[in-house]
Amino acid sequence: MFRYSDLTVNDRNPIKRNLQRIRLQHALKPIRDLPENYSGNILDFGAGDAYLCHQIATLYPQAKITVYEPSSELRAQATENIKDHPNITLLENLDVRNTNKFDFIFCLEVMEHLPQKQTELALNQLLEVSSNSTKILFGIPNEIYFAAFFKGIFRMTRRYGDVDATPVNVLKATLGYPPNLRPESIFSDNLPYIYRHMGFDYRSFLNQIKDDFKILNIYGSPFPYLAKIFNFEIFILTQKFI
Repeated sequence: MFRYSDLTVNDRNPIKRNLQRIRLQHALKPIRDLPENYSGNILDFGAGDAYLCHQIATLYPQAKITVYEPSSELRAQATENIKDHPNITLLENLDVRNTNKFDFIFCLEVMEHLPQKQTELALNQLLEVSSNSTKILFGIPNEIYFAAFFKGIFRMTRRYGDVDATPVNVLKATLGYPPNLRPESIFSDNLPYIYRHMGFDYRSFLNQIKDDFKILNIYGSPFPYLAKIFNFEIFILTQKFI
């Protein structure tokens, strides 16, 4: 059975496993200064197996946390991870008409997997469930320059010859010109899905959101105090434009 955690925090490679755990810790940076009795509303949009929400609920047991995950396969795994946290609600559909506005929204490891049409729909949903004060954190992979080189070497050791694991494509991404090869597949519940990260360019994503989302901060992981070029993951903290 496919388990999302086997590709992230429980990956068989100890370096990747630790980088994933560090990534999730850095994702919590925008809410680290909240008081322990914080009781506001938090949404994890495209939450996967809800590992992040498990961490948030542990930090803030009075918070009202919503897990939105459209995949039934991942929802089943999320259900297992949140079973000890009664302050977490799991949603199959996010009805923007009847949803309260959130204080914080996390959207991690989502946008790089969505085709263009689904990306636009997801961004519109995020805007509709946000108030003017809502903080929205996007977590996206860095797939160019320094990060692309090291990720490419790692991928070639695992599955040489895949679209993201050939010397030519890794070289292109390392030089800042990632190949435009992002084949679409179907995930569970007939959801359009792009499996590979290569070809996703955070520069294009920043350009796509700049008219609707005000960028408050950008930082990376695993080295948040270094420039984006030295990080494997990029976090973009935003608010919607008023």
